[in-house]
Amino acid sequence: MIDNIDVVEVLKVGLTGFFFLLTLLSFLLLAKEQKLHPPRPHILGYIKFYMLTNVFLSTLAATTLIINIYSNSKPPQLSKSIEDIKVVASNSAMNQGVAAACIDAEYYNKYLLLRNTLNNELVQVYTKNPIPCPSGQEHIVIGEIDAAKLGWEAINNKANIAVAIATPGFMFVTSTLN
Repeated sequence: MIDNIDVVEVLKVGLTGFFFLLTLLSFLLLAKEQKLHPPRPHILGYIKFYMLTNVFLSTLAATTLIINIYSNSKPPQLSKSIEDIKVVASNSAMNQGVAAACIDAEYYNKYLLLRNTLNNELVQVYTKNPIPCPSGQEHIVIGEIDAAKLGWEAINNKANIAVAIATPGFMFVTSTLN
């Protein structure tokens, strides 16, 4: 049963995933012990203690989350939007989904969702390549493939693009409906 679960993906969910795995392990321990005839009472006591500890920790985590949400007057911000950042297409050998940005920019080393304001085409890129930028002249450089997805015909096309910045450690979920 646990062989089919990708533990790393479950742990990416966060504390909830961790407590799910602890609860699953307690279930598996209990199921294994019940197969023995007769079940060992002291092992059942340990499993019961383990399960109660999981319930306590899960309740503590949920309570802490609820307190943090309601103690802040504003809701948590999942992403930040910046309008009118200069985006430049380059004919360099930049991989699809990768962009270059000023190393001092707040959006460097994060996922960005770029939207062409003329045709509303979207592209998600990760800004991992640093570029030098004079003070006050921040911009993003994208490759040919991403530029084509934005609807740009020619290389070195320049436009102001609406940009949404993902929270550090997160990316946008995009899908295409056919």
